[in-house]
Amino acid sequence: DILRRCSMSAPGKSKPSRPLSYDRSPLRQLLESALAAFVTTTHSRLTSISPRHYAEFIDFLTKARETFLLASDGHIQFSQLIENIKTAYKGKKKLIALVKDRFG
Repeated sequence: DILRRCSMSAPGKSKPSRPLSYDRSPLRQLLESALAAFVTTTHSRLTSISPRHYAEFIDFLTKARETFLLASDGHIQFSQLIENIKTAYKGKKKLIALVKDRFG
């Protein structure tokens, strides 16, 4: 949400300006940091997740995907994250089934 707000023109300006690009500084650095934080948080949450938190985790991944898609190669990065989850946490069969249902 912060990234989207930062990309919009500044409030109070009389002339509408072009939105800032996510591919240029300073938003590129913010986006890269956000994506790295999503990856770290994803793996951190998965280390101790219980089945009652699976739906909440899928919602978290959905929000993460929205942010990943702001990057020019975000769809690739998100797909790699999903594949990594499927491989690293294959013992959590119900969770992996939910991940596959939602994200392929």
